[in-house]
Amino acid sequence: MKMPRLLKNKIAILAYLFFSIMLLALPSQIMAYDDDTVHPALTREIIDFYELSGGKKFTDEQRQWIIQGAVDEDKAPRWLNHFFDPISGWGLNTPMLFVNGYSAKSWALSSKYQLAKLDQASTMGIIIANQADPSSVPFVFSYEAGLQRYARHQEKDAYLTLGHILHLVEDITVPEHTRNDAHPGWPRASDYEIYTAKYSDNLNDNLSEEIFKQGYKPVAYTNLESYFDNLATYTNTHFFSPRTINMGYLAPKIIYEDGTFAYGIDEKGEYFDLAYILEYDTINQNHKYTLNNSDVLKGYWERLSRQAVINGAGVIELFLKDAEAAKQKEIAKQNTNQGFFSSIVGFFTSPGSSSKPAMTITSEPAPAAPKIVKPEAVTKPAAASKPAPAKSNPAGNPTSKPAEVGLPPAKTTAPIPAPAPAPKTSAPVVYGGGGGGSSSSSSNSNNSNQQATQQNSTQENIEISTFQAGDLVINEIMYDLGGDLGDTDTNREWIELYSNSSSDIDLTGWKFNDGDDSTNHGLNVPPDHGGQGPMTLPINSYTVLAEHAETFLTDHPGFSGTVIDTAEMNFKNASSTVTTLKIISPSGIVIDEATYYNSWGANGDGKTLERKSASGGSSDQANWGISSASGGTPGAINNWITLENASTTLAAATSTLDIATTTLTMATSTLDTATSTDDFAASTTPLILGLGTDVPATTTITANTTWTLAGSPYRLFFDGVKRPTVAAGAVLTIEPGVKIVPQGGNYTVMEIQGTLQAIATSGAPIIFTSAADADDSASTTPQKGDWLNIAFSQGAQANLDYVEFRYGGQGLTVPLHEMVNAVGATVNINHSTFTNSQNVALHLVDSSGVVENSVFSDSNCGISVDSVSGINNSTDSGCYGLHAVATTISSTNLQIRNNQFVRNRFIGIETRSGAAPTIDSNIFTDNGYPIRIANAYPAIANSQIANSTTSPNILRGIAISGRTHFSQNYTLKNNPQLPYILESNGPDIIPRVNAGATLTIEPGVIIKSNFQVDSRPAFAVDGSLIALGTAAAPIIFTSLKDDSRGGDTNGDGAATAPQEQDKDWTYVRFNSGSAGNLANVGFYYGGYSVIPPPQATSEERLLIDFPLGTDGYTGLFGGYSDYAGLESFTVDHDGDFSKMTIHQLMAMTGSLSDAITVRVELLDAQGAVVASSTPVTISDANYHYDMPFNLSGNFTINETYQPRFRINRNYSFGGEFRVWTSNSRMPAVAFYELATAASNPALSIDAGASVVIQ
Repeated sequence: MKMPRLLKNKIAILAYLFFSIMLLALPSQIMAYDDDTVHPALTREIIDFYELSGGKKFTDEQRQWIIQGAVDEDKAPRWLNHFFDPISGWGLNTPMLFVNGYSAKSWALSSKYQLAKLDQASTMGIIIANQADPSSVPFVFSYEAGLQRYARHQEKDAYLTLGHILHLVEDITVPEHTRNDAHPGWPRASDYEIYTAKYSDNLNDNLSEEIFKQGYKPVAYTNLESYFDNLATYTNTHFFSPRTINMGYLAPKIIYEDGTFAYGIDEKGEYFDLAYILEYDTINQNHKYTLNNSDVLKGYWERLSRQAVINGAGVIELFLKDAEAAKQKEIAKQNTNQGFFSSIVGFFTSPGSSSKPAMTITSEPAPAAPKIVKPEAVTKPAAASKPAPAKSNPAGNPTSKPAEVGLPPAKTTAPIPAPAPAPKTSAPVVYGGGGGGSSSSSSNSNNSNQQATQQNSTQENIEISTFQAGDLVINEIMYDLGGDLGDTDTNREWIELYSNSSSDIDLTGWKFNDGDDSTNHGLNVPPDHGGQGPMTLPINSYTVLAEHAETFLTDHPGFSGTVIDTAEMNFKNASSTVTTLKIISPSGIVIDEATYYNSWGANGDGKTLERKSASGGSSDQANWGISSASGGTPGAINNWITLENASTTLAAATSTLDIATTTLTMATSTLDTATSTDDFAASTTPLILGLGTDVPATTTITANTTWTLAGSPYRLFFDGVKRPTVAAGAVLTIEPGVKIVPQGGNYTVMEIQGTLQAIATSGAPIIFTSAADADDSASTTPQKGDWLNIAFSQGAQANLDYVEFRYGGQGLTVPLHEMVNAVGATVNINHSTFTNSQNVALHLVDSSGVVENSVFSDSNCGISVDSVSGINNSTDSGCYGLHAVATTISSTNLQIRNNQFVRNRFIGIETRSGAAPTIDSNIFTDNGYPIRIANAYPAIANSQIANSTTSPNILRGIAISGRTHFSQNYTLKNNPQLPYILESNGPDIIPRVNAGATLTIEPGVIIKSNFQVDSRPAFAVDGSLIALGTAAAPIIFTSLKDDSRGGDTNGDGAATAPQEQDKDWTYVRFNSGSAGNLANVGFYYGGYSVIPPPQATSEERLLIDFPLGTDGYTGLFGGYSDYAGLESFTVDHDGDFSKMTIHQLMAMTGSLSDAITVRVELLDAQGAVVASSTPVTISDANYHYDMPFNLSGNFTINETYQPRFRINRNYSFGGEFRVWTSNSRMPAVAFYELATAASNPALSIDAGASVVIQ
């Protein structure tokens, strides 16, 4: 018997209340973000971002309903179901009874999970789950229930449900909720949630606006499962939770540590604070970490809140579209007996549903295309008469025409045979970013569960055709014809579409939006309204959407392609306005949207905006150009123009380019076409065709290939996952004069795994530069950091001659990035130029080769030489980036010679992390530092300074970083023009010589310091320091202000000068256990905060010692005559002795009145007495220890000596004299020297240090 619906719902409510009461005792801290502050604020930002991105404008009441739903989702016991581990697919899973739940994904998707949760309190929950109508149960807020409520015009309940869903999406950006880390409160609290609750006002302030300004857009998927799968995967794999740091999961990984923070890598490839280092665990031999640090938690919030906002906005868009579809389904249902519930479940459990994002450009292989040809005359032949384009090779086989890879294909109105497309991968994880963001492969951890659900599903499915962003692109825009027509351009707006899909596209049911988000225009099926051609768009073909088809065909006589009439277009033409055009699939998914500005050109001059690359950004100005022909090029190949300086004349291939049957002659600023002369001839500014080659991110060169001058410039496209790559074993040769132009920044633009052979000439260099610099136009201003870098991987080879790199490198804060990065590569660079990098121009990590005769200028740093052994396998962040640590010396052979380093803001050459390059005969002009040593061992010689100005920001010296610990033997060589400068990175962070290592300083070396911290040395020695200067070339330690020694090192001219009483720096310290040998070393202007003794004092220092033996031999000496020592000894250094002690002796006399007098003599190898002590009388029979004798003289190195004891007897009867010996049978004696204590306050020698000062 069926249970009445009302009774079912009453039972459901009662069961829910019983279960809620039973769980009230559980701590509510298992909740994620705070429901009083963070959740409402974050939900508000999601709504704001959705509206800023062109979404529906909500009323104040609707907004409040959504926010209230987000708050209510945290009511007990709902929060037990807010966990989703993408690795296991589980929700909260603990050993505690009742403290577990369904996954947040299941909880959000289906009502049966919310109903069945009651089974923990009563089996009635199962009955309700199987029979109740979810939309009528007040505590069910699943996605399907929300769609039902919307379809039934229950507006408030629908938006409340949407708020519940957004809450779950937000919780998946809390690491604990994706790593099964329950956090009921102290001592298992969530540091991240506490931090976000405490600072919620400041953290959320203008969050949506900032994200929008950064170019992010809502992430769009075709189903809700994808949001949970991909967002949970992002959170799980990039962030720790307190109890899963380095345990339980394979990711994230700590990339390196700097002693304070452990760093990870985010979705953009940038380093961030992953954890704070507490201490070293001596038991487990590793560090202990915590997340309870404001810098760490702020970095987590910046990334996770952004993902919550851009994914949450996508969920709103998906919900509204699905809800509208559900409403239509409900209307249709009125005439059928079809169960609504089964239909709507089938709506989002269709076996054909996809996790592919609908609004992000993927990195699949793009269709190939021919090179761009010259523009056609106004009267053009039919597009179909043009030769078919060459196609890319989806299988990845090498092609002999690299210039053709990735260009927009030729336009055609007929299908073009194409090779079978490469199979598309599963949905990429979309992390946002301007123009669709970066992507990476999504986790497949839940595929089996999803497949099982699909196979077992009995609901009826609703078929929805799905398309991926980039399948159809807006390719040409006529938004303001103007020109000779003046204001008579009514009905003359149109766009051109290009099919980039791997299959034909039927445009029936598609919509077009001209910037008015409230109206999506339908497409009139030809021949309606004067249109022509089929609605099916073949692979690699084009069609035109026109405001008025008949007018378009009148303006373009002979056009034989497809023209589809649509409703009145309202493109914005006014100055400084922005228009976003959208092409929308039948399911309501925006497949492409292009945003343009009036300032981009084609504004009233009869021209169109033409897309340069199908794979490039739809809203990226660099990917659009002005058409070369009046009226644009519909039905013909896009040919855009770029501006060049007025005096520039381009002659390409003897001023003639023959492509197909067309000849292009560009001279004296005249553009001739095959049948007519274009009106550009009268222009006062010369114009050139935008010829060149697009290289998509998916390009992999696997065979020897040449980039030719005819194909230049080469435009590089890339994203956070893929980039053009030269595979191992392949050689890419670049001809002289070629330009390579990265299209944007943020990511590595090109990777060389094989060989780059770029050999040019001084008159025709090869140039890698910014898009703003590519045409040398005065109308564009390139900036440092316009693009990121080119990377040479392990085993790669770079042979570069006359190559220029400009305006790359990125990073004003850590992590910092270089313009050219080589890791484990062989690099041979000659006659090349590296200029205007925002950070390091050339970063060489464990790389060998020769860099010579080149110029490094106007960057933050010229060259940074590094080793991964010193930075925990990190491969960037040199030049004042992350701190370098090294315990070994790099074995690579790298030479940097005969180069010029000019106006580099911080450093000319930086050496780090155990690197040991040879730096020879380089010239340094106006650099912050010419050279810097940071835990490195460079061989520096023949350096020259040629500064053109005097500035405190331009120092003349070799900096030694305060973090430098010389752990290997090293010599500071004398570079006459470059003193060494001791840096400090904190009160106790100073250069030092580690125990076991020896630092040798050559004669003539000058070392300067301005370190002034009370009681702290400027340089410390724990190992050994050998500083043996000469009278002609003393070694000097002095003030940085001291211009009389080593010149004006601090670059301030005569503005400062040292004063003896000022004590400009502290001192050099020899710590206990260290050793030193100093000769002809001068210390000047030191002793800051040191109070010298009132006068010099003397002290005895051990010179030579023969310790008491341990073998029991006493070396008995009889008492009736003189006795010499048993053995002689040879000294290993010169020394002046002033005292000798006998470690143990005893004199035995016959009576109390008897005495023995002992005198010690020292004999040389010939037996001559070289020293004799004053006599010592012994009148008792006791042991005597370390008895002193006043014996003075000097030792000569390598000479042999022998002690002798002379005994004078005075006794009545008997007597004996005994001296104990060392193990070598030498008398156990010690020789001491009397030395004057160092009174120079710039030198400190701790007790236990052994330092010889001459």
